Parts: sequence; C-alpha cells; structure tokens
Amino acid sequence: GIMRSSDGGKTWQRSGPDDLCGTHVLFDRSNPRRIWVMGREWGEYKVKRADGTEVGLRGGLFLSEDAGKTWTQIGNESPGEMVQDPKNPAVLWGLINEKQVVRSTDKGQNWVRHSQGLPAKG
Repeated sequence: GIMRSSDGGKTWQRSGPDDLCGTHVLFDRSNPRRIWVMGREWGEYKVKRADGTEVGLRGGLFLSEDAGKTWTQIGNESPGEMVQDPKNPAVLWGLINEKQVVRSTDKGQNWVRHSQGLPAKG
C-alpha cells in the first residue's frame, strides 16, 4: 500500500489501495500536489494483513491530484520507471519491462512506444 504523512513523518496514515505493490514514486515538479505511483503485479504473491486475512498484490499506474489523500488508477500496466520531461510537465517518459521506452503527453493517461532505433537488450 501507500503510506502518507502530513506532519513531516512523525505519523503515517494508509492512503490508496492496500493491495498495491508500489515500485516507484514520481512527484510532479510543476504541481506539488500531483503524485504518480507505479506498481507491478506479483501474480500469486500474497501478504497477510494484521487481521490475518491474505491479499494478493496488484500493479498499475496510480495518480493523486491532492498530495496523496486519494488515488485513481489510470492504467493497468505501469512503467517500471518514469521521468517527467524537464521542459513540458505534461510529458512523461517511461520504461516498460526494462526494454520498452514509452511516452505520454497527457500526464500518464495514454502511452506511445518510442523504442525504434534503440539497440536490443543484450
């Protein structure tokens, strides 16, 4: 899951889906309230909650527009890594499966492949 602090890290609250396996966080340089969390699916991997119940972890791309208070899943597949274009904050670049370069011009809602011409992983 995602944990959030509003007091400089003294206390923490759960935020977002409990079953998210977050792998990367990106904070928007142009809007401090916008945050993306990337997560990868772990398939059959399950964790036990404090109450003893088990939950499978999921992935996807999640967006918060309110500094992490609420989250919206904007994609089922997520880049493993993502960076924001330094000149245009609406443009994101990502890497899927460690070999597929993708680009979004709408803050992560849609992605286009941009790997043509890059050397194959070897």
